[in-house]
Amino acid sequence: MVAFVAMHQDVWSRYSGGSGAPAWTLASVGFDLHALEESGAAWLKGVRGGGHTEDERGLWPCGYQKLAAATMAYVFYMSLVTLKVKNPAGEEVSIQSFLQGAFLNMWEMVAKTVGNLDGVIGYEIMNEPHRGYIDLQSMHAFDYNTDLHLSHVPTPLQSFTLGAGHATKVGFWTRSFPMPTRRTSHGVLNTDGLNVWLPDGPTAGRCLWEMHGVWGWDRNKKEGVVLRESYFIKHPMTNKKIDWYTDFYYPFLNTWTDRVRGASSSEKIVFVEPIPNEFCPRSWTPEHQPQNMVYAPHWYDLNTLFAKAFGDFSVNVQGLSRGMFPLKAFYWGQKGARDNFSLQIRNIAEEAYRSLGEKPVIIGECGIPMDLNKGEAFETDDWKWQMRVMDAMMTALEGALVGFTLWNYNPDNDDQRGDDWNGENFSWFSRRRALIPSLLDYEQSAPTLDNGGRILRSVVRPYPAKTAGIPLKFSYEVNTGDFSFKWVVPGAGSGGGPSVSNPPRLDHPTLTSSTTEIFLPSFITHGGKVIVRGLHPDDKYHYDELRQTLFVVTKDNSPGKVHHIDVSLSPRLRTVFAVNDFWGDFGGQVAVGAHFLVNHDMSVPPSAEEIRGVARKAVTAFTTRGLDCCLFGSAGCALYGNSRTPNDVDLVVMTNDYDPEVLKEFLAKQPRLNFYLIRSKKVGATYKILYARLSPSLYSSRRRCCKVDILVPGVLNIPFIANTRIVHIDDLPVMPLIALLLLKLQGWSDHRASPRSDMQQKQYVDVRDINQLLAVAVQRGEHIGEATWLPQSLKDATLEQLGRFIDVLRPAQRELWEQIGYNLV
Repeated sequence: MVAFVAMHQDVWSRYSGGSGAPAWTLASVGFDLHALEESGAAWLKGVRGGGHTEDERGLWPCGYQKLAAATMAYVFYMSLVTLKVKNPAGEEVSIQSFLQGAFLNMWEMVAKTVGNLDGVIGYEIMNEPHRGYIDLQSMHAFDYNTDLHLSHVPTPLQSFTLGAGHATKVGFWTRSFPMPTRRTSHGVLNTDGLNVWLPDGPTAGRCLWEMHGVWGWDRNKKEGVVLRESYFIKHPMTNKKIDWYTDFYYPFLNTWTDRVRGASSSEKIVFVEPIPNEFCPRSWTPEHQPQNMVYAPHWYDLNTLFAKAFGDFSVNVQGLSRGMFPLKAFYWGQKGARDNFSLQIRNIAEEAYRSLGEKPVIIGECGIPMDLNKGEAFETDDWKWQMRVMDAMMTALEGALVGFTLWNYNPDNDDQRGDDWNGENFSWFSRRRALIPSLLDYEQSAPTLDNGGRILRSVVRPYPAKTAGIPLKFSYEVNTGDFSFKWVVPGAGSGGGPSVSNPPRLDHPTLTSSTTEIFLPSFITHGGKVIVRGLHPDDKYHYDELRQTLFVVTKDNSPGKVHHIDVSLSPRLRTVFAVNDFWGDFGGQVAVGAHFLVNHDMSVPPSAEEIRGVARKAVTAFTTRGLDCCLFGSAGCALYGNSRTPNDVDLVVMTNDYDPEVLKEFLAKQPRLNFYLIRSKKVGATYKILYARLSPSLYSSRRRCCKVDILVPGVLNIPFIANTRIVHIDDLPVMPLIALLLLKLQGWSDHRASPRSDMQQKQYVDVRDINQLLAVAVQRGEHIGEATWLPQSLKDATLEQLGRFIDVLRPAQRELWEQIGYNLV
């Protein structure tokens, strides 16, 4: 086993809501650790065991924009000459020199301690570095496209005023769609006026940024005002525009490289990464690249992380944040997820090659949450969705031909605490599912060693470990165990710039072996046969299950020679999930929908008379069969005088003997009534939609139609209504007004709570219908107390809905509702 040592930090420190730097680093700048959370300078519930509830889920990355972490990142990279502290030797130095010196001394000690170990191949300077306030374009907002906005998000200026002890009104952001979040309210923070700056600290109790003239407090207006808008985008001393990478990160990276190699070995590899979710900057030119450097950016599917959910719908957040047209960023099915993730990871690799040239690229951290979809797998032990998202990510990594480190392995993981950090649960190992040590067989090939591993079918996969040439393409199918590998002997062909699909083939060392070694885990081959196709007659292969390695020896290794093998297992692996896509799932429905639109004129909606005509035909057919029925919905509202023209016919048939599908079939089979059925376009739906043919318009020969919904009592809380209580208006049976009003109120509540935007839009139509029906009910003297036939469950449900309706929309209607019998206290 080999490893590289990484200094892991998030949001600067555990004391500012993440991990990494010790507490004294914050105190050295002047922060009062006991006032960080109350003053809005940090969010700390996640490191205290929180982060698992819906209102706390995924909040920790917002800490990067908060006062503590953003300030610490700034002073670590940028020298503030007016802030001096004493180092351990008693010398007065800048805060930057103090912090960087301690950091470098720590690394030097680590390198001296472990650098002589053969298994330590190198070091990573810092996990997910951040620029803090450096390059900050505005004091009044963070960049929505790059900085997570969730829960209370103080602007930079608001962070300053909060930290200085001023209660401040701050925007509150909630999850939304299609944009990830939106501001929905405001709240006042730091109502107790805690000052986060220590009175005996280096700033003497003043805000560091107020001390440097960035902002000031207007005593008359009692608010903060910006004094130096460009402070964070220009050097405070020279006034020249600054860039975090070229002015601070690259120089410090080279200093650090010299220190760790000087303390261990010049051959050690250094692993470096950019700011999370940023492509490799074009400024990372050769003079800024340490020798023996590996580019190690991180990647996660941000949509899965943000929602802690995964299904058939996936989103390319990487593309959306860079201006991609939204419809191009949406994917469907497992094939769609594979394509989506493949594009994102390929983009990262290609951007790196464009900037760095032919430097090794690995994804230094990647993984998936195990508590997806509200943790349902913990109860069902069905890990299908976790396997699917992990497979999509692994497929993307394989396609980009990049190595990776999988986050994470936590031997203490359990279902309740997860990884015990900010509510995260990424570990693909869980002690809950592991055997106790005394029951384990410690032979390397023993299957008991896998106990405790989760979704191993997606995690444990073949990969080319040593290639006698340059890898060109690798792909693996988790459902079968099949994989293919293509590689080329260097020395002929393309000599251009590096890319994923066409790497340079010139200027490579001569091959020292003709044997390609592919890790082929016994986890998937155990007890089966390995079949290799595509080799030439003189080529050979051998699979050693104990060493879990497929050896392939090629005879022809002349420059430019391309080798390709296809490997399969006999018997094939058991399928773990379907690799579905949009056309496989929706193709039939799309065809039906297209046929419907081509053959139907939807530009001329049904008139009120046409709606009534269709209703009469349906009512006559049912009453002739001895079935009572009545109209409700928009057609029923129109009969009571509502001004809105109905858009379809909603009919309740008073029966418990027939299913609505049977009743629709009955109408469709009636001769000369012109009813017909169309299969639903909804995925997985087994029902059909009933339409009635209308006369063509004067301007088109295409069919016109009217949708007809048939329901029975019990559906949507619809009550059974006796024949004697059905009202007749214009010779049409209609639901009693009080029942129709209550069902409309229920519809408003359901539409308002729907996650679908198209359904949410219907709530506004519902409000207009309710207003008009209520006026008619008062005029007719309707009273809820007289509707003793209505189920109490419907009355109770609508009473709660009515309270919300009045509070949210119509406080002035309280008296009208009381007139029809509601006691609204």
